[in-house]
Amino acid sequence: MRKREKLRLRSRARRCHYCGVGLRETQKTLDHVQPRTLGGVDRRKNVVIACPPCNRLKAGMSLGEFAELVRTSTDPGPAAFRARANRCGSRWWERTRG
Repeated sequence: MRKREKLRLRSRARRCHYCGVGLRETQKTLDHVQPRTLGGVDRRKNVVIACPPCNRLKAGMSLGEFAELVRTSTDPGPAAFRARANRCGSRWWERTRG
């Protein structure tokens, strides 16, 4: 993905792709939905804007693995994610299977 495409993506996105929280420009991070370590490519369809907590929590997991973690874990990280997402009305992980 070229630098220009990344800048365009960052400028258009206003919310975290995962939890839906509103983001200021300085809070935006790029995340590969399918991590490169799992064969994901550096293309626009595979790169989204995420808040730093979601990006750290998802780390190198696939979207299905991340959804499973969010659905089942009682650890503080996933619990905080669910709280942020619930405030924003986002519950995509309920429909996503690993």
